[in-house]
Amino acid sequence: MPSPYPGSMTQLAHYAESFCCLSGQCFRLVQAEDGTGHAQHCPYLTEWRGRFKDGAGKWHTVEACNGHRADLDAVQRIG
Repeated sequence: MPSPYPGSMTQLAHYAESFCCLSGQCFRLVQAEDGTGHAQHCPYLTEWRGRFKDGAGKWHTVEACNGHRADLDAVQRIG
């Protein structure tokens, strides 16, 4: 799968402040590759679990790909 993100993979772009708390799925939503501007789930494999603080200040335990792990607190590798 070609990378939908330009530049470095150290930290990926994300779609607004949307996120998803499903296990086995990166918590970040990204802009769809088809150019329509809608959100889609991040297509990369989850490698990390940690805590994410939403805009209201509530903490959530989520999983992230390597590119989105910088957005998490108390990160642990899963696998």
